[in-house]
Amino acid sequence: MGSLTSYGKFTGNLPRAIGTVFYVSPSDGYTVNGRAYLANDLYSGTDPTMALRTIARALLLCTASQGDTIVLLPGAHSVSASIAMSVAGVSLVGMNSGTVSLRSPRVSLTTTATADQIINVTAADCEIRGIKFIPITAAAAIDVSSAGHRLTVAECLFDLETPVASTSTLGIDSLGAARHLLVDRCHFVSDGAQGAAVDLTATLDALVQGSTFALSTGGTWAAAITCGAATDRAVVRDCEFYTYATSTMTVGISGTGATLASSVTVLRCIFSDIVSTAVSLFDAGEAELAENYQSGVGAGDGGVLLTAIA
Repeated sequence: MGSLTSYGKFTGNLPRAIGTVFYVSPSDGYTVNGRAYLANDLYSGTDPTMALRTIARALLLCTASQGDTIVLLPGAHSVSASIAMSVAGVSLVGMNSGTVSLRSPRVSLTTTATADQIINVTAADCEIRGIKFIPITAAAAIDVSSAGHRLTVAECLFDLETPVASTSTLGIDSLGAARHLLVDRCHFVSDGAQGAAVDLTATLDALVQGSTFALSTGGTWAAAITCGAATDRAVVRDCEFYTYATSTMTVGISGTGATLASSVTVLRCIFSDIVSTAVSLFDAGEAELAENYQSGVGAGDGGVLLTAIA
């Protein structure tokens, strides 16, 4: 089992691991407990004082389905090519001090690749947790292939403000019919006409819960969550959709491409008054609503219960 006790006060916030733990530095040089070290992909990476330099190398050292964990040390990580998360059962975790803040993780991850996603998940049972993602313009932060079954993305921040506005810039994009995608307690913030924060177009049995979708100052966001022809048995629950200042979110949850009966359930979500339409573009019988509210503006206005799909 990898060491979880030699990185000062941070280690109490790491998840329990039954496999090997590999540490990855954000730069060639880094500091642990006040001492300077150099990262190198020739190291074993199992001790934080001998960290690996790249996530790609850490993935090569992982063994499928053994509970291995890759820990990103605090700082700004950048990759020159898309990360192929192709080893089943691996966790990619940001090391954050104190309680993980969805709005300011201590670990960020971006890419310098041209028009490419940061991570492409092509194996089952993987987990991504505690990381701030900054996708590049016209690309996704995380792509999920048809083999990425049971992927968990939790406690992450998706920065859709930094990229230049493009409807092809996405947070989490489902490329194939992966089953049981879980998006849990994530924060998505967009600035202007970006693509969807979560695209469930091809997922089966997806669950998006406890997450927030925010549009910052200026611009119009077409839709925070999108569903498509293959979306089936998806649940969006306990989420918040809101905007700042004069910005507009046209649709909170869009079913513009949905075709299957009762394919999406929206439960206990709250939509800002400035979200033009909370749930829209589903045909009759394709989506179900329960206990969702759209907030109101003004004294004594407590909002309204959503009883219909626009």
